Amino acid sequence: MAFGYNIDQRKINKRNFIIDLFRQQGLLSKAQAKDLSGYSMDTVLSIFSSLQEDGLIEEADGKQKPKGRRATFFKLKSREVLYLGITYNQGGIFSSVVSFSDEIVLTHATGLEMGISEASFTESFLDHLNEVVAMLGDEKSQLAAIGCSVPGGRDSESGLVLRYTFMPFTEAIDFRSLIEKAFPGKSVQVEQNAQSMASYFLHDSELMEKYERILFISSRAGTVSGLIFNGKVVAGNGEFGHIRVSDDPAGCVCGRKGCLDCYFSLQSFSELLYQRGLVDRAAVKEGTADLSPLADLYSKGEDEIVNELDRRLAFFCSAMLDVINVTVPDLVILSGELLAIYGEADKRIREIVAERFPDSGFVRHYEKSEIIFSGLGPEMAAQGICYRMVREEWEYIGET
Repeated sequence: MAFGYNIDQRKINKRNFIIDLFRQQGLLSKAQAKDLSGYSMDTVLSIFSSLQEDGLIEEADGKQKPKGRRATFFKLKSREVLYLGITYNQGGIFSSVVSFSDEIVLTHATGLEMGISEASFTESFLDHLNEVVAMLGDEKSQLAAIGCSVPGGRDSESGLVLRYTFMPFTEAIDFRSLIEKAFPGKSVQVEQNAQSMASYFLHDSELMEKYERILFISSRAGTVSGLIFNGKVVAGNGEFGHIRVSDDPAGCVCGRKGCLDCYFSLQSFSELLYQRGLVDRAAVKEGTADLSPLADLYSKGEDEIVNELDRRLAFFCSAMLDVINVTVPDLVILSGELLAIYGEADKRIREIVAERFPDSGFVRHYEKSEIIFSGLGPEMAAQGICYRMVREEWEYIGET
């Protein structure tokens, strides 16, 4: 993209490109920056000078060539221009502080008790924020923006949660206002956690270069999806769990019947545990059941559990194949505690697809899609929203 006569914007763009090279390379000399960017040495010298003046880079030790003039290396300062990401689920509140350099500066987690009330959750959320303030100390002034990643739907204008089945009281909580109390004067953004989780992968430059189209599927309380295309999240709030996978009369909270969430969700897996006498009814109601007993029984090959969980995974596979046919991804990244029950989830999925959904026709999108499982936890949403804010603030646009 050309910027025409907007010289200032072109200068910012070039500077952001050098910053992005620092993120990729770690250390850079001015000569290396010139070679990698294709810019003139005068341009590189000007950019390095401005980055030093703004306190964004510092000298660092680098590997010298055995012969020739000694080079001076620089790196991005890791504790300048910080971004705070916050997320939560039934189990806890999670925060991450990420530098504009993409380095994770600190993380913090607060556990939540089963069946917590709105008042107690709000108090815990504020306590968590104040603890982050204390951990940051004087570096609080370096915060450029704060992002809150919420499960369920959310209103883009107010930032209010529209629905979260396991913590319905959060619909009444204004997260933006809560955060502004702890961090007055700071810009606050609120977005759905599927968008944030998909954004997590944007900081992996090798992944972005290797795959043009990436489908991300997260199965935690329910199943959501995001689509990354050419290094950007183009669909970050996919209701994967509301794909119809069965003619059974099972009713879904969306109002339809036979949706994936009826069979493949924390709620439905908790019910399965309750039927086996492994959890009490309260754990099912609050959506806080520990799923490790299911994983243990599955790994041991307990026939009844294996058959039932494989039936449910087949529903997941059916939905996944439909989405793959619609989006045609090069890579599918799976994540979440529900899939973790199956051990090597990507391997078991390929086995079930081969057994029950043979790809024998001319349309072979699934066959061409690589599938991997990521064991990242809910904190990835807090980090992902930071990576998105960094990219938007420091975006480099390739010029033509």
